[in-house]
Amino acid sequence: MNERDARRLFADVSDYQKKFDAHAYAKAGHLLVGLKAGQGTGHGGASLYSHRVGDAHAHRLAVAHYWYCEPQHPAAEQVRLLWDTVKPHWREGDYLVLDVETEPSSARWWLSVADPLLTKYSGHEAIGYSYRSFITTQKLQVKSGRWWFADYSGRPSPLSGLPLGFGRRRWAHQYTDGKYGPLPHVFAGIGACDGSCLNMRTVRRLEKLRGARKVN
Repeated sequence: MNERDARRLFADVSDYQKKFDAHAYAKAGHLLVGLKAGQGTGHGGASLYSHRVGDAHAHRLAVAHYWYCEPQHPAAEQVRLLWDTVKPHWREGDYLVLDVETEPSSARWWLSVADPLLTKYSGHEAIGYSYRSFITTQKLQVKSGRWWFADYSGRPSPLSGLPLGFGRRRWAHQYTDGKYGPLPHVFAGIGACDGSCLNMRTVRRLEKLRGARKVN
């Protein structure tokens, strides 16, 4: 992988990944890492979050702080816990992500409540995450219009991207599933895990921010 491609690609890390060497990952050319901050009304799958987010920032990496949402539980409780968890670690260039991929009967309504509440609490518009098919069939929307969507259909190059349409913009495309997919992406400092590709607008923004940051 050349460094230019590495700047577009990033890993999605939770407790499932036992290793996260931020130095090796950043040295490979990556600009951003996705870190699970919690799930539902707790911190399931994110016990290493605080340590890892500190390491990421120390190596000039931006962080996509994502929360695995559970629409069967109240939106206000989850988004408040999300922001209370992320706020002490927030840095310019970071992103908040609402991961909504369950409860088809209530996902659209839940997200329509959670999204503006998170903006109110945090002052930042969220990026939505879900499977491409779930976004379109459930007509999911977020105020920012930006989506990090999963599509494991095996396109020849993840760098080419896929359109979403209906006023939705591609922030990133997750093209491999490191847990169950046949072609997990292998990242320096982590190993096999989910692989995603950023759009070029985001890459240029992160390149500019990295140039302005100092390594701690």
